[in-house]
Amino acid sequence: MQEIFEKEMRDKIVIKTEWHPKCAYRGEINGLRYSSDIPSVLPAELAMMKNPAANKLFQLKFAQKQLLSFDYHNESAGLKEEHKTGTFKNCNRRRSQMLSHFVFARNRNS
Repeated sequence: MQEIFEKEMRDKIVIKTEWHPKCAYRGEINGLRYSSDIPSVLPAELAMMKNPAANKLFQLKFAQKQLLSFDYHNESAGLKEEHKTGTFKNCNRRRSQMLSHFVFARNRNS
């Protein structure tokens, strides 16, 4: 009796899986920073983890978020954020106007 009840309960269960892919591209490397983000840590810092003499130092740096890591600049995320304020678009427009003015003045003087 119990087995029949359990089988009926299992048959009623519906499992739906959803997959939400994420972009693997982090962006351009902008420089270095201190963090505890393992995927962006420099290989030299990760090598400390395998060295028994330096393992404690790695753990200390990880706990204090002092591992030297790549600092990424993702333009698509930055554009969305800066587009809301409008400063990015205006800044680029002014920069291109100044550059074209400089090139025009230079060509005219030559």
